[in-house]
Amino acid sequence: INIPAPPDLKSTPEQIAEGEKLFHAYCSVCHGPGATGSGPLPDLRYMAPSTHDAFDAIVRGGAYVGKGMASFAGVLDEAQAQAVHAYIVNQAKTSIAFCQSDYPKQYPELFETACIQRVAK
Repeated sequence: INIPAPPDLKSTPEQIAEGEKLFHAYCSVCHGPGATGSGPLPDLRYMAPSTHDAFDAIVRGGAYVGKGMASFAGVLDEAQAQAVHAYIVNQAKTSIAFCQSDYPKQYPELFETACIQRVAK
């Protein structure tokens, strides 16, 4: 498995659920369902620690506007952006737990690449 360990965010199940709704309303069209990437856009489960640290600056502050990432300051407040971040971190943790379970080992032909980052071409 090559998903980097996500930060240890303190979040509630309610925040994660809100983040999931907001992610699918605003982010999934580009970043794919479940934050798994879409086409050439990044799989957010693989965010580097520095990206996690700059999450609000990227999502609301427009730090990546030059890279094609729009600012969502007009639609997400700070708490909502934190909820989206909590959802993405939860997705990474869930993926790591799945990849470390026995299930992929029992069915390697089905999950040969499920725990390896897809590289966009």
